[in-house]
Amino acid sequence: MNHSFIHDIQHQAADLSIVRAIIELGRNLVLKVIAKGVECFEQQAILASMGCDEI
Repeated sequence: MNHSFIHDIQHQAADLSIVRAIIELGRNLVLKVIAKGVECFEQQAILASMGCDEI
């Protein structure tokens, strides 16, 4: 996942929805989902709770 989707994940509902959809799509296709550009613990916690494989 690109940094631009993750940058405001904790503040923007639209970004959160996009990230959730990407993670679900990756999991449904049995792909490893990797998030790049994570800058704070809050972003990391959100991604981990959604099932992102690598942060």
